[in-house]
Amino acid sequence: MFAHRSLTGRIKGLRYAVRLNDFKLAQRLRMALAITLRHLDEPVRVDIAQLVDVSGLWVRNVGDRHKNKREIQKLVRDIVPQLRRRSRAERLPHN
Repeated sequence: MFAHRSLTGRIKGLRYAVRLNDFKLAQRLRMALAITLRHLDEPVRVDIAQLVDVSGLWVRNVGDRHKNKREIQKLVRDIVPQLRRRSRAERLPHN
């Protein structure tokens, strides 16, 4: 388990920063997520990479910012339950 709580916290923090239009905080959290990408397994890595890409568009104000904001919120809603399931599976005793 790679620091599940801090990863989930960064993802939720990014959602919060986007909701508040805090570009500076969003950029810091994006960079932290980009660094953790190399330590993640494939299914979650793809989704978080997409989150980092879309949030980069939002931070740089490329395209429709409102559409990017909705896409970030959707991605976070999809990623957090995946991380919870993964965390629970790792905690179960293996026979």
